[in-house]
Parts: sequence; structure tokens; C-alpha cells
Amino acid sequence: MSSQNLERVLPVMKVMEQVERTIANFYEVCAETFPLNREFWERLVEEETGHAEAVKELMRAAMENPDMCAIGDSSPLEALESFTARVNTNFEQLRMGHLSEEKALLVAYLMENTFIEGKYAEIIKLKDTYRAKMFAKLSSDSIEHRNRVLKKMRERKNK
Repeated sequence: MSSQNLERVLPVMKVMEQVERTIANFYEVCAETFPLNREFWERLVEEETGHAEAVKELMRAAMENPDMCAIGDSSPLEALESFTARVNTNFEQLRMGHLSEEKALLVAYLMENTFIEGKYAEIIKLKDTYRAKMFAKLSSDSIEHRNRVLKKMRERKNK
């Protein structure tokens, strides 16, 4: 990858990392705000933090070996930034006490059901098989998170 291509890839990866950290921060405040389900929220925090670290590691690897990845067919930088802004708005509502746990679960479901993590492998094309599998895991983790959140929503509804 040329340095010009690396200049396109790194900003996208940096926003991807920020997306993961923003989601983790939202879940962390949920854990503090809704202590009856602290373990549920903390598990999500841990997993999203792990996703952020995985993206950060990929950025380091790309800087060391620029030929290992390239920008995919599309670079939805604006979509990633818009998603982060939307999560931050929900985050502020949560901090101000304007989100019940039911609404926080709905926000979590919508975040995990979005295209963002599922498209990482399309956004950044990886030649390194190990790292490509890591990105695929981010997508499968999002599906698992969505299902776990949906299960929690159903549990709360049936109480």
C-alpha cells in the first residue's frame, strides 16, 4: 500500500476504534446507572473495549506493514462519524437521567443491529488471514451482543 493509501486507511481505522470506545463508554454508564444488571452491562463493556483494542492493534500493524491492508470499495467515514455522534447523543440522555433501562436496552439493540461492525471487513480489506478473521469476529460478536440484548429486553418485558 502506498503512503497515500495508508493515509486513507488510518483515519477510517481511528474512527472505527472511536466507535468501539464510544459504545463501551455507553455500556459502562449503563452498568453504573442500572446496578441490578451490572454484570450484563459490564460484559458488554469488556467486549467492546476488546474490539477497540483489536482495531488499535490493526492500526499499529498497518503502520508497520502498509501492504497488509487497503481501503475497501467504500469508505463510510461520514457514516461512522454520524453513528458516533448518535451514540454520544444517547450517552448524554443517559447521563442526564432521561433514559430508562428499557430505553437503554433499545439503544443498545439498535447499536448492535447497525451495519457498522458488520461492514468492517468490507471497509478495510486485509491480506493477513489472522487479522481478517479478527475483523470477522467483530461482526459475529455484534450479532451475539444484539441477541443477548434482545434476550434481556424480553426478560424485562415478561416480568
